[in-house]
Amino acid sequence: MTGIVEPKPASVEPEFLNELLVHRGFDQQYGPLVMLWHRESHPKNHGVNRRLVSIASGLGLCWGIGFPKMARPIYCISGIWCLDFGHPSETVALGVPSAVWEVLTVHTGRVLVAVSLESSGNPFMAEDRILTGRARVAYQAPSSWSRLGRRP
Repeated sequence: MTGIVEPKPASVEPEFLNELLVHRGFDQQYGPLVMLWHRESHPKNHGVNRRLVSIASGLGLCWGIGFPKMARPIYCISGIWCLDFGHPSETVALGVPSAVWEVLTVHTGRVLVAVSLESSGNPFMAEDRILTGRARVAYQAPSSWSRLGRRP
């Protein structure tokens, strides 16, 4: 599988978002990184994988470890880091990062984003089990968020 995941409406319930596992790290080769995965994801759990691919689709990620440029940024609004995956009222909250990760991310102005379809969140897996992209950092929410009543 290669190429961009076709955008489609994100059909992910808020409860699922609360179950996502988030790893923020820094790789010498790739820079600041955010990895999302779910502890129940594996090749035969189609329900969880479908939701993860829906999030990846909304983010504009591609299959494999190519890290192409994403249309949507990673947001840091009043110190709260999140990703907008196209859901009408929800974002993916990234929790509180380490000071080192935050400084490196602000300095580089970009973050590599990955969604793993493995329960381990291993970033070095088969290219058909990971979706990736490269996001710029934005510090202001789009005006559409206030119309929708959305918060980071």
